[in-house]
Amino acid sequence: MLGNDLVELVGEFIAEDARFNIWIGVEGKHELSMHQLAECSVLLRECTKSIYEAWRDFSQAHERAQ
Repeated sequence: MLGNDLVELVGEFIAEDARFNIWIGVEGKHELSMHQLAECSVLLRECTKSIYEAWRDFSQAHERAQ
């Protein structure tokens, strides 16, 4: 269904999401204002939602094609 290159990209995104959340909890909350933290959180949530929706649509199309 997916090539290894796409699986690798999804894995990298998931890893970066985790790293961001760790950074926010350890350093970000001290380095950024609450407004900046909220902006970063919204941006990451929007990116994650877009990637999930694209994956879901792709997966559904692939299943219908079989």
